[in-house]
Amino acid sequence: MTDTPSPSAALIIIGSEVLSGKVRDANTPFMVDELRKLGVALKRVVVIPDVIETIANEVQFASENFDWVFTTGGLGPTHDDLTMEAMAVAFDVKLVQSPELVEALNQLKRNHPVDSLIRLTWIPENALLFWGDGERIWPTVHIGNVYIFPGVPEFLRHRFAAMRSLLQATPFVCHNVYCSKNESELVNEINTVVAAHPKVELGSYPQFGNDDHRVRITFDAQDGESADAALEHFLSLMTNDVVIRVVRDHGRDAPY
Repeated sequence: MTDTPSPSAALIIIGSEVLSGKVRDANTPFMVDELRKLGVALKRVVVIPDVIETIANEVQFASENFDWVFTTGGLGPTHDDLTMEAMAVAFDVKLVQSPELVEALNQLKRNHPVDSLIRLTWIPENALLFWGDGERIWPTVHIGNVYIFPGVPEFLRHRFAAMRSLLQATPFVCHNVYCSKNESELVNEINTVVAAHPKVELGSYPQFGNDDHRVRITFDAQDGESADAALEHFLSLMTNDVVIRVVRDHGRDAPY
């Protein structure tokens, strides 16, 4: 059992096209699932437009309040790709051209003109490049605890996979109990378990029009012992006809 708190994270989705409905955000569900598997507690998710001041303010706030900050979007070569400029404002540094990125761009686009993509090689001063293991196609730029990802889901997933080893913490444990009673009929038992197990986060999710169960109760903790204890306590308060089934430690993979 561990008393070490999970590292915290914030996710900043940058893109006016997401806010306008032109593009559906596929990155948040992916990041939620991946961070969960790695034991990183995602505490904040925001969607903001391609406005330098807005991006800079949100990055400053997130960087000061969370262990990890991930941004997606705004890294292309067009006029509305402003994320790198906003990062420079957030950290009060200049934008500088990275010789390493110039070389990478020339290698990536060998025998093709790169003038239209040269904007991709400008990054905040003091920013670092993280290549990760495996194929060196294009790195992730980071400055401090802020990691800057592209908005294209396929590119994001490739970059995130390269840095998974940096993020590994103690994975969460989540047990699920499916009950035949309504949520309102289990309030006293839920509150009893909540009071007795402060390290465990209990969730209660009613289901309407579902013939299988009426409520799903989750027992979420950073260590298995705490989650097990809360689960067993709850089950001891139930009669057999109330509990339809118990699914142990499936977390987000549990059937809803």
